Amino acid sequence: MREIYTIIRKAAPWDANVCIEGENGTGKELIARAVHVSGLRRDQPFVTLDCSTIAEGLIESHLFGHVRGAFTGAVASRQGIFAQGHTGTVFIDEITELAPHLQAKLLRVIQTGEFVMVGGTQPQRVNVRIVTATNRDLRQAVAKGVFREDLYFRIAVVHIAVPPLRERRTDIPLLIEHFLREFMASRQRQDLRGLTPRAMTALIDYAWPGNVRELRNWIEQALVLADGDMIDLEHFPALTRAAHDAMRSPAPLAPLGLRLEEMERWYVLETLRRVDGNRTKAARQLGISLRGLQYKLRRYGAHRGSVEPNLVGGGTAGGNNLGPMRQWHEPPGASISG
Repeated sequence: MREIYTIIRKAAPWDANVCIEGENGTGKELIARAVHVSGLRRDQPFVTLDCSTIAEGLIESHLFGHVRGAFTGAVASRQGIFAQGHTGTVFIDEITELAPHLQAKLLRVIQTGEFVMVGGTQPQRVNVRIVTATNRDLRQAVAKGVFREDLYFRIAVVHIAVPPLRERRTDIPLLIEHFLREFMASRQRQDLRGLTPRAMTALIDYAWPGNVRELRNWIEQALVLADGDMIDLEHFPALTRAAHDAMRSPAPLAPLGLRLEEMERWYVLETLRRVDGNRTKAARQLGISLRGLQYKLRRYGAHRGSVEPNLVGGGTAGGNNLGPMRQWHEPPGASISG
């Protein structure tokens, strides 16, 4: 993380746009805020927009605002994040969720410093620093043609890659200490001395699919459950369940001979099966947005009902010969919707 702190320190005094990449829960918004408060715009607004939580048809309005009567339900004019963040910083999370036409409009805002409200005709000037984030590899998205290359170069003047928590385990004790102090102060509890050695070891060894967000949640929960002055293993119910599930149901091995595309499909559906069809949990474990998971399931034909595609070798209508593949079916429960 020292490298990230160095980049933040160097980038903060400049107005260059920053792009942050990392899995869900790695603290991308905290890094964005650190860039803002360390820079020259620290006393100006910091406005956020998470594109993955907004219906595609409404994202443009959230970005640029709309005038009264622009669409059904627009009973009053409303500012978007660019107007709200004028002179400050605009943080756009999950930017890969933007449709191509919105990518083009965002590019124009960056190039000209102007935007037009939905339903409006007059361009408005804006002066903001743009910080973006995504849980996907933007360069791969550019290579696949789903993200504009010219926009990538505009938003990623400064690029910050945030490693998942499992790749920086030495940070875990420091984060635990930070969260303990935070929660102890807010709850006026000063009797707690810390974690037992076995609890600390177990947390360091855990895979942390939810990253820092999951760790913070667990520490808060343990503080509530702990009666004495030390936090032990029994105060982490999720850790106990994870260990039990691992012993009861070891992770299956992927079939041999799968191509990369087929391996991704198998892994996505297997993850969905292991969380009993809960798409929100599956998306979090896969490090993608819920909308991204739903897109993959539609592509697999597994977005509704029970789907068991036959991947036996042989030519397809598109001429794609999979070769001597074995019969393969979706893992049971992988097509549960919700």
